[in-house]
Amino acid sequence: MSSSDDPILAPRDALHIPVIVRGAPGKRQYPKWRRATEPWPTTGEVPGNGEYLADTTWREVLNAAITVGRDLAPWLIDRRHRAVHELLARVTPLTAYLSREHCRLPHGERPRLVPSVAYSQGAERSAQGAFAYRLGMTMAEWACRGLMGLGPTFHTESTAPTGSIDWPTVGSTPDLFGHHSGEQRLWLVESKAARSIGLSQLKRGRDQLLAGGAYLKNVPHRLVLCGSSVEEEVFVTVDTIATGGPDSWPEHLSPGLPPAPGPMGGEDSMDLVTLTELARSQMLVYFFLSSVESDQRTVIPAALHRPSTAQRSYGSLSLLEHDPSTRRLRGGLRQEPPVDTRDLMGRENMEDLLTAPLPGAGIRVGLSRGLFSACDRLRQELENIVEETRDSEPVEPNIARSPLQPDLEPSRLAGRTRGIPIRVAESYDSVDRRAELSMWARRAHALERARADELRQVVREGYAVGQGRSWRDLLDDEPTLAIDGGGSLEAVGRGTYIAIDEQTPVLDPRGD
Repeated sequence: MSSSDDPILAPRDALHIPVIVRGAPGKRQYPKWRRATEPWPTTGEVPGNGEYLADTTWREVLNAAITVGRDLAPWLIDRRHRAVHELLARVTPLTAYLSREHCRLPHGERPRLVPSVAYSQGAERSAQGAFAYRLGMTMAEWACRGLMGLGPTFHTESTAPTGSIDWPTVGSTPDLFGHHSGEQRLWLVESKAARSIGLSQLKRGRDQLLAGGAYLKNVPHRLVLCGSSVEEEVFVTVDTIATGGPDSWPEHLSPGLPPAPGPMGGEDSMDLVTLTELARSQMLVYFFLSSVESDQRTVIPAALHRPSTAQRSYGSLSLLEHDPSTRRLRGGLRQEPPVDTRDLMGRENMEDLLTAPLPGAGIRVGLSRGLFSACDRLRQELENIVEETRDSEPVEPNIARSPLQPDLEPSRLAGRTRGIPIRVAESYDSVDRRAELSMWARRAHALERARADELRQVVREGYAVGQGRSWRDLLDDEPTLAIDGGGSLEAVGRGTYIAIDEQTPVLDPRGD
């Protein structure tokens, strides 16, 4: 069968994405990515400059869209039923505007990610511009976390980077920050994307990073600029703008930085900091799973200990179609079916994950018992923090001017996002309200940091509770058990699950 007749996920969902690694923004990216053939040399660190082809999957890309920049507590605490909207807002633009195809090039054939007909012929210029933001954030997360080992990312609009001094609460600051445990550095990341990314856009990103780095003098840091383009196919540029700060992480901030990683393991092998960061990065999925109707929730078994063959060369997910341990496990369950989810707990090498489908997206997401329970305890503590923040006296925003925007009025400066001015017709009241909400979120995060040790202990306790209870105990309801995973292309991470329904392809190259 020819590739043009295959459904999008057969053969599987493999992708080769060109990644250009440089020390600064440069011209003529296109000739470089076209000749990229060298495999990505390593995972978990920044490679040397060069043009690489990164081996990945569509599941990894979708997972990056879901996890990037988690900051949900202030607005989802009281309305967790809205989590499904946030998830759909993150993944459906990608499934609508991207497509997978096999491309024949002088140096061989490879699967690549290209703009769909809906994007290239059906989307207006403004729609393409709006999509650029979602693509850029997703690919920055995919590159920094999936390829280079960065930990969970956070939006700088909602919480100041760890160890920063007088971080501006308004203005065009870089997009994300995260902690790289291997380097023992804080990363400040700016994402830029366009249909055809240009040098001027990348230079603006560089300037934003340099301005943000000025507030990080007291911590070791790396400034990373990620550019994404979708003109002919999706490719990414990674520019390490600078490194700075002291040689070692300050002792008084050490509890906030995970230790250097050891061998890959499950949640049980994690330290408190890593487990808490993992729980925080999965709060969106937790809110979704805890709010869907009970008949939509399904428990899917997978092997807890998986061979290295199930792990892609690069990425955080293990593909279950490559996992003989899960096949053997499910075969045993078919021969001796469990009575209920409590019966699953006694089975050897078992990880039972609560999952639910995203309506209309052809995607299913899930969490393990331990991680779901850890998220639940974190949610309880965050509810208390949010309530305390609401009851406290208002704090005036810090209207420090951004070095890149010295002439803007404070009220106008507060209304700028990623350097794009607010619409002229928008009222000053709505701008001020957004600034107020942002400050409220920052105060909540500041209180979280003050109670960091307490939160970590609570998360660990929640994880232990989940490990000792069945899904029926955790949910007060008996979810459906699907031994075979529902016929999907499945992948699992540390306590996480994502699958693509083969019967509802998210990409269809036959239409392009």
